[in-house]
Amino acid sequence: MLTEAGKAGFYETPYGKYPKLQILSFAGLFAGKKPNIPLVDTSAFKKTEKEDTSTQHSLFQARLRGFRRGESSADNREFQ
Repeated sequence: MLTEAGKAGFYETPYGKYPKLQILSFAGLFAGKKPNIPLVDTSAFKKTEKEDTSTQHSLFQARLRGFRRGESSADNREFQ
């Protein structure tokens, strides 16, 4: 198995050369062994703006309003 993983080769990144296939056992993982992977540059991921949810109602609240008016779930066409 290790020979086959070695035959898979390596991939190169600006951070170095990494094996394409790595074999880790559960025992190794529990012992603290980690896969050999490149560092992730978190600055590449853009933060999104928070959505204003103050005017939105949850689906549960909307269904409760429908049931209070005597409508059945089949009458609530907006949820289908």
